[in-house]
Amino acid sequence: MKRWILVIVLTAACLFLFYSLGQTANKLEVTAADLSAAQTELTATRVDLNVAKELAEVTNTELTSTQKVLDTAKNELTRTKNSLNSLQTELAAALNNLSAKAGELQSARDELERQQAELAALQLSYQGLVSGHGYNVKDPTYQQMLDFLKADMTDRKSYIDGEYECRHFATEVCNNADAQGIRCAYVSLEFPHETGHAIIAFSTIDKGIIYIEPQSDELVKLELGKRYYQSVIPSGGYTYATPSYDDTVLEVLVAW
Repeated sequence: MKRWILVIVLTAACLFLFYSLGQTANKLEVTAADLSAAQTELTATRVDLNVAKELAEVTNTELTSTQKVLDTAKNELTRTKNSLNSLQTELAAALNNLSAKAGELQSARDELERQQAELAALQLSYQGLVSGHGYNVKDPTYQQMLDFLKADMTDRKSYIDGEYECRHFATEVCNNADAQGIRCAYVSLEFPHETGHAIIAFSTIDKGIIYIEPQSDELVKLELGKRYYQSVIPSGGYTYATPSYDDTVLEVLVAW
């Protein structure tokens, strides 16, 4: 009986041992598998680390390059800032100079306006002289005299007894000549019996004194003691009729 119990106990012990060994073997297999997986993971991690290292090196290279670019940009920015400061200084100087020039320009404009005013006054004075309202009257040439008489319309007016007579013709031509800067004389003729006549004269610079009948613009060859109607040179080829009164020229008065 004891023997059988011993056998049973030994058998049970053996079974337990075998079971424990199996469990241990299973655990060892699991551990080996875990170790293999860990080894694989470790290898993958090393690969990742190598990749990360390479990326870090590339990143470091890029950072270095970027830093150089930033340094270059910083230096360029500094130069630009300095250039801008210089330009601002030049601009301020230019503005000051412009302000000074503006003041000079205003002064020049004021001076120009003053001179223009003086010139306008001088022009008015000159025009006055040219138009005869001064001392700028000149003796004409013979042709200038003829041109003036041709343009002057006084001879086209009608003689009106007691209203527009010989003295009026002579005075108007003298005034018109004076307005054009031409010197013209008022000539008073004395006839017998307290009668007389008024004509005009020009002292031409090439043919001397020329007497003109202002009512017809005809030339007059004056001679003391000669009848006036015989002294007029008709421009149309006709002759004047003998007047009813004595028109012998007794005296010639010339007023310049």
